[in-house]
Amino acid sequence: MSSEIQRLDLMIETSQKTIERALSADGAAEAEARLRAEAEKLEQHYENTVDLTRAAMNVADAFGEIFAPHTICKKGCNYCCHVDVRISREEAQIISEHTGVNYDDSQEALSKRHEHYGKPCSFLTEEGCSIYEARPLACRLHFSLLDTPTMCDTRIVDSHVKLTGLDTEWLWTTLRSKGAGSPVKDIRKFFPKPQKTG
Repeated sequence: MSSEIQRLDLMIETSQKTIERALSADGAAEAEARLRAEAEKLEQHYENTVDLTRAAMNVADAFGEIFAPHTICKKGCNYCCHVDVRISREEAQIISEHTGVNYDDSQEALSKRHEHYGKPCSFLTEEGCSIYEARPLACRLHFSLLDTPTMCDTRIVDSHVKLTGLDTEWLWTTLRSKGAGSPVKDIRKFFPKPQKTG
């Protein structure tokens, strides 16, 4: 068996253990109930797709309550702030309302993957994420389920390596089915210059 296959097998095994630990932890049942309740709200009628996207952010936060405490992800680690972060126009509007910074809607959508890999997010500061309360869905739903942050370090991990996370495609599918979540571009396309927010 090649070392690459062994490494992938170990990643899968570690990820599964993290999920099992999260689902069996104290308070997991209550967190799962909140997740279901928030997800059901997505079936309601919303006046606009921005409000629908805000509701999806609540779902993502409920999802995070279950898994985030059991991952290697901790405040101060910002490796994931150096990968492509694709957001919708609705998310850009939410960020703009939160920061008072206008977003640039004139640029073309990403034409190639990993265009911004290794480059810091426009809103990353020395203190961390400056838009944490309004951060995109991609950020709210990104968790490393491994027991080390090494695989997230863009300085040593090639851009083609898929970071280990949870399957949340159902949430994106729901948004798209209701007319939200597109077009999608990297956050640096909407906000191309480093932003100061406060």
